[in-house]
Amino acid sequence: MAKFNRPKSPETREFTWTIQMTANLWLVGNKIVMLEHFNWAQDWDTVKIEKIWDNPNTRIYKVIEIIFSPKSAVENLVESTSGKAEKALIWVYRKHDEKGWFITVAGQDTDVYVAKNNLSWAKDGDKVSLVITQIGKKSEAIVKEILEVSKVYHYWIFKNWKILLDGDEKKEIKISNLNSFELVEGEVVSLELWEWKVGTIKSKLHPKWQNSLDELAIVLKAGVEIEFSPEVLAEVDAMSEVIEDDEIAKRIDLRNLYTITIDWPDTKDIDDAISVEKLENWEMKLYVHIADVTHYVKEDSLVWEEAAKRATSIYFVDKVIPMIPEKLSNGLCSLNPNEDKLTMTCEMIVDKYGKIDFTRSKVYESVINSNAQTTYKEVQEIFEDKRGIWDEMQFSKNVDENLIETVKNSFELSRKLNELRKKEWELIFENSEIKISLDDERNPIAFKKYETYESNDLIKALMVAANETVSTLYWKWPFLHRTHQEPKKEKIELLKTTLAYLEIDIEWLDINAGNIDKLLKKVAGHEKEKALTTLILRTLQLAKYTNTLEWHHGLALTNYSHFTSPIRRYPDTQIHRIIKETLHGELDEKHYNELLEEVAMNCSLKEQRAENIERKINTLYHIKHLEPKIDQEFDGTIMMINERWTQIQLNDANIGWSLDLDKAGWYSYNKIDKWLAEILTPSQEIIKIWDKSKFRLVSLDKEKLTINFELV
Repeated sequence: MAKFNRPKSPETREFTWTIQMTANLWLVGNKIVMLEHFNWAQDWDTVKIEKIWDNPNTRIYKVIEIIFSPKSAVENLVESTSGKAEKALIWVYRKHDEKGWFITVAGQDTDVYVAKNNLSWAKDGDKVSLVITQIGKKSEAIVKEILEVSKVYHYWIFKNWKILLDGDEKKEIKISNLNSFELVEGEVVSLELWEWKVGTIKSKLHPKWQNSLDELAIVLKAGVEIEFSPEVLAEVDAMSEVIEDDEIAKRIDLRNLYTITIDWPDTKDIDDAISVEKLENWEMKLYVHIADVTHYVKEDSLVWEEAAKRATSIYFVDKVIPMIPEKLSNGLCSLNPNEDKLTMTCEMIVDKYGKIDFTRSKVYESVINSNAQTTYKEVQEIFEDKRGIWDEMQFSKNVDENLIETVKNSFELSRKLNELRKKEWELIFENSEIKISLDDERNPIAFKKYETYESNDLIKALMVAANETVSTLYWKWPFLHRTHQEPKKEKIELLKTTLAYLEIDIEWLDINAGNIDKLLKKVAGHEKEKALTTLILRTLQLAKYTNTLEWHHGLALTNYSHFTSPIRRYPDTQIHRIIKETLHGELDEKHYNELLEEVAMNCSLKEQRAENIERKINTLYHIKHLEPKIDQEFDGTIMMINERWTQIQLNDANIGWSLDLDKAGWYSYNKIDKWLAEILTPSQEIIKIWDKSKFRLVSLDKEKLTINFELV
């Protein structure tokens, strides 16, 4: 990837112009310069340019030298600073007074602020080098170099040979490699723009996207490559589906151990299976078998590079963009029943109190043959002895004594583990995921919470046990850990202020999971429990990946890593490789010490990207659901009020949007805290946080993903 460096000293002042911004173009004099060709020039700099594109309609130039910059004071400050340049990934998740961004920096617990005029044209998702320095009284950063430019893609429908960007007739462009693709009417392709009105086809897209173009635009603009390259697919196609006898001979053979999988009924990529046995002295032995993706995906392969880049599968509504091709995710690696499968097994001994004996636990390469593929609902009904379902299991497995015993042992073990977790102050929040149901035309018809059972908690408890065990056994080696830091002091103070304002009193001295857990119990049954729980969730920090061992606040664990989902999460796959190399005495510690910090950051940010995509697509479907309901009134609850906006939640949809107070000019405020205020209406009625009210739907915008209400 090309690197762009701001010149330190000009060599000539000939042929210079002053840069001015006009609409979506930048002009040097009257010459067009595209964003990617600024080469660090900023508004009102004097620059030298050269022509790089010339046709009868358009001439495009690029900046080759900066002659003079009015912001030279900032440049001199950077050069005189002894601060160390750090690699960072820009990930814009919040703005600061619309004047700058916060950047995530490898090796730092807190993000650093970069003023907008010090971004040097870096954008969301770019990898940059920067210098952290003092500007005024604050510690800020200045971007020095773009190391890797993030991608933004678009879609194009092949229709009547007219090339329309994102389906917009006003955005007609040219394609540089059109003759390389044999397209038929109606096909959809992804595009990357690289010059003014010129794009390159990246790939043909699956026909399923033809009816989901709004979703497609969100995914592509986030820089996600949906399809795999022909080279990656060819590499996977060449993989043998036969497990050789000599490979089985290298592993511990667990094919005679009774094993089951428990998942959702529509799951195709099954990456975990369990076996549970009772021992003497009330002890139990738990086996968690995880798909051995690294047997098929070698470190120097194209598939490995692609998985590292994607970092996670992306799930939304009824679609998935997989991290690895489907032949692997749904076939070779998936732990389908009655098939020999290569796995990594974490074997644990658990005492009668639910405590894992790590000295007698181990991780090893194995081979299994799952006896039954079950669903959460089926397992729950087997445990509750509802015999009526036994002949109607989705995957046609007869319920025998082995299955019943395994299910009952699993419930007994998970209850012990969960009880111990609660005693150690694990934070447990109600599952709030929403399932969107679509009709045949892909219009949303229902928004409901996923139906969950105790069996969901069962699988969570067993997977947490495996993840904790793996992290405990391997913490001394270079490793990836899943960490969750304690809430920041200012957020706790804000939480206290809000609770005091709502006359909910709680005494605590320290910020820890135990006190948060006490608070959750205190608000349980409160008339505003749901809103209060949401507020507490906002107080917590995001979990992330690190290459250093840190406390997991939410689970109340010293050691925790992600080991159990290598089909859909790259950190798990990376951990598998480290474990296997350790088992075989082949671990190169220096290699991983240099590598894992950047891997951890990339995985954390790609995880956030996936969550943002899912959130945006959910909002899109809410907009589609509300389109015919403009001017209708809805019952809802005020969730949060500050000086600019109010967050509301509608009762009948179980979803929330922002109410922009600036657009409703008659509101005034009683400001109580930075994020806490009251609305005072013209009739002198005071509206407080978590008051119930009526809201009128005013307008919707699919492109900006905004829903505008007004208070009735």
